[in-house]
Amino acid sequence: MMTKILVAYNDSQAEDARLFFESCADDVKQCCFDNGLEFTSICSPNLTEENICENIQSHKLCFIAAHGDAYGVYNENDEDVVSTRTTNYGFNGKGFYAVSCSCGQELCGELLRIGLKIFIGYNDEFRI
Repeated sequence: MMTKILVAYNDSQAEDARLFFESCADDVKQCCFDNGLEFTSICSPNLTEENICENIQSHKLCFIAAHGDAYGVYNENDEDVVSTRTTNYGFNGKGFYAVSCSCGQELCGELLRIGLKIFIGYNDEFRI
């Protein structure tokens, strides 16, 4: 089975960091293309917990570029996308890479507790 990557990012027109988040996602998509990997993109206004939970089932890694804090990653409406308060069992056996402030503090432990294989994220503020 081919490895599939879920690429999620906040590209809302109202988001000041939109171009940065898009650039991060574009880099991941290019890397997938260069290495023959399939990917699925999820961006605003479809960047929701429901869409992440549904899509992670058929993907090996979730890359996400959006705002976050110690407890999770959020969309353009400040709604939980992946957090300590969302249903995360679909991440069992998967990988998670977040370009989001501080999510390594609490979210990392929660995802590892349910069986996440690898977490890459930040323990502090991420400055652009």
